[in-house]
Amino acid sequence: MMGGLATGVSLAQDNQSDVQQKGEENSGIVVQEGTINTANILQGIGGTADFNEAVQTQIGDKNEAFIDQGTEGGEAYYNVATQTQKGDENSADIDQGTRDGYAEGNTATQTQETDYNTAVIDQGDDDGEAYDNVATQYQGGDYNEAFIDQGEDDGYGEGNEATQTQEGDYNEAEIDQGVDGGEAYDNVATQTQPGDENYAEINQGVEGGYAEGNEATQYQEGDFNEALIDQGNDDGEAYYNVATQEQYGDENFAQVDQGNGGDRAEDNVATQQQYGDHNNALIVQGDEGGYAEGNEATQIQEGDFNEATINQGVLDGEAYDNVATQSQPGDENEATIDQGIEGGYAEGNEATQTQEGDENSALIEQGTYDAEAYDNFATQYQEGDYNQATIEQGDNADAEAYDNVATQEQYGDYNEAVLQQGDEGGVAEGNESTQQQYGDYNEARIEQGDDEGEAYDNVITQEQYGEENYAQVDQGDQEGYAEGNEATQYQDGYSNAARAFQGDIEGEAYDNVADQYQEGDENEAVIEQGVEGGEAYDNIAEQEQYGDDNIATIKQGVDGSSSAGSEAIQYQEGDENDAYIFQAGEDNFADQY
Repeated sequence: MMGGLATGVSLAQDNQSDVQQKGEENSGIVVQEGTINTANILQGIGGTADFNEAVQTQIGDKNEAFIDQGTEGGEAYYNVATQTQKGDENSADIDQGTRDGYAEGNTATQTQETDYNTAVIDQGDDDGEAYDNVATQYQGGDYNEAFIDQGEDDGYGEGNEATQTQEGDYNEAEIDQGVDGGEAYDNVATQTQPGDENYAEINQGVEGGYAEGNEATQYQEGDFNEALIDQGNDDGEAYYNVATQEQYGDENFAQVDQGNGGDRAEDNVATQQQYGDHNNALIVQGDEGGYAEGNEATQIQEGDFNEATINQGVLDGEAYDNVATQSQPGDENEATIDQGIEGGYAEGNEATQTQEGDENSALIEQGTYDAEAYDNFATQYQEGDYNQATIEQGDNADAEAYDNVATQEQYGDYNEAVLQQGDEGGVAEGNESTQQQYGDYNEARIEQGDDEGEAYDNVITQEQYGEENYAQVDQGDQEGYAEGNEATQYQDGYSNAARAFQGDIEGEAYDNVADQYQEGDENEAVIEQGVEGGEAYDNIAEQEQYGDDNIATIKQGVDGSSSAGSEAIQYQEGDENDAYIFQAGEDNFADQY
């Protein structure tokens, strides 16, 4: 049959309208006004449905509308299905090419107004296939639910578009493309929710599935909302996917998972933006034994009391050439980046954190907790007071850190910067560490190969500009081993203190260089190499102080230690300064002027 039209109009309640059509270019139109009505349009069931159109309109409460095109092993090509419902507690369902069916080039549109409504669109589900389909849902009101499935349940979804818009509160929206063992290629999913306490979820190629070239976008405006994007998770794979989340309001939560749960995530991009207070953002790429390579993760939070976390290749996972960036303007925020930690492997990764405000906390971990870190870059920038910045590379429990670069820069007062490489039984080799602090009452600490760890050929630079600051360097201390390391400390201001420890407390120090330079009054500089039962050989210690009432101290191989071939040089310019050099052993050199 070619070209048929079926219509039905009812004005009452408890009515049921059934329209069944086979063939091509059919049209089915049903209009119902009242309550507890049911409308069914079936086109090409068990057969082929081409170029058909189905339209249903229901005005009232507790109504149900169903459109099936090419389902139950059938095929659906270029069909159009439209459902409109105005009222409460209504239900709308569109199936195209489902239940072993095939859906291509179909369009499904649902519109529901008011509260407690449910909308469902299935395209190519239940072992079916879905290509180039378009699904659109709009709900205006509260407590509504919207679901779009494209290529689900071992199905296949390619080139599909799914769009959901919900205006109101307590709504739920979900889009599934190629999930439950299915495959998802080049799909686009978009969700928009203005309102409070809404939930949005997008799944692409998850639960053993495969996701490639997909785009997922979520926008929420309001408070207490939650947004979730999964791409290639739960033993799935994710390649070249893009995930974007944007939230405006307070106490919202956003999460992106790409290639997690034991499989791969490569060349994916995840971006999260949150504007407001008490928000939480999480990006996970290649975690839980998974593999993460070439991924990009970006988080931007503007406001106070926010928390941002990026995980790449953690929990026995692997992370290669990933880029993680976090920006937080505001106060009392927390930022964390983990790359290849907890038994994982991190190589060639970049991590950058920027915080502007007071009482913020920033943490970067690369190859820590029994893990390995190679050729990674970590950068932290903080502007404000009472901030804390920490970088750990190859740290904790036999971890290893090689050829990593770490930089910390802080502007303000009462800030703290901590940098650890190969500590607590770990190994640190060929690393570069730099700390710069501008302000007063700040503290900077760098530890390499400490606590029974090992430190080789590392370079440390600390700079502090201001008053009453403290800088400390530990290389191979506390039964550790330090060889060929360089440590430079520079302080410009008054009442500052600088301390450099290499191979102290039963540790070993060989061929290390420690330089300290201070400008100002009432400063103190201390260098210790191989003291307190340690060993110090062929080390060089130099101190320069310009100002009054300063104290300089160098200890090499003293307090029960052994030492040989070390050099100690001190230079002071000013009044009422004190200089001390303590050396034990043979062939040492000391000079004061």
